Amino acid sequence: MAQTFLVAQNGASSTLASQCASGASSCVLATGGGASFPAAYPYNVVLGDVEVAQVTNRATDTLTITRAQEGTSAATHLAGATVDLNVTALYVTELQTAVRRLQAVVLAAQGGNEDGIIAVDGSTNFAVTESTPNAMTVDVAAGAGYANGLPIYLASAETTATIVAPVSNPRIDLVQITDQSEVEVKTGVEAGSPSAPTVDADAIALAEIALTTVMTEITDSEITDVRTPYV
Repeated sequence: MAQTFLVAQNGASSTLASQCASGASSCVLATGGGASFPAAYPYNVVLGDVEVAQVTNRATDTLTITRAQEGTSAATHLAGATVDLNVTALYVTELQTAVRRLQAVVLAAQGGNEDGIIAVDGSTNFAVTESTPNAMTVDVAAGAGYANGLPIYLASAETTATIVAPVSNPRIDLVQITDQSEVEVKTGVEAGSPSAPTVDADAIALAEIALTTVMTEITDSEITDVRTPYV
């Protein structure tokens, strides 16, 4: 059975027509106020900016409620107190929980809990190639995968920022993509025999770029694919 999420609706707000005692299981809104609230359930309302109650039914301007939700306490609310359908903490928590479960299912379906690129074999997912026309940039193809245990995705190819050539000695830079789906170029250290920098903990490595002094463009011959497949 699919999960039932709390119903949300913009502009659902009114005031109490009469006092709502702490033990009451319903409250009456000002005349006509009920029309702004959903006719689907459940949803949470905030009474008097203090108590969160869950609405399980609405009959014109009368809300049937379950009191003291989300760690709040039942209280008596006087006539004129506000009744608002706000996005409370539970709305956010429900979505976060559902997303985490979905991430875990997709991750398991792709072969486990390791970071990497989905179906990289024979594909161009996140492949790094020379820019056209050649420049001191590289292109990263669209793709999907996992970094730091989080799903990452590029809907279309991206071109990196301009990469500056080394000054005195060769250098190896690393192209990586973070767990926020951001493409980055991590600059290495110039040396006679340079090494690529280590990929960041929140990212996966895509390619290494061998750079020499006075170079003015990067071609595929300077790019080494270091993508990690899922399979």
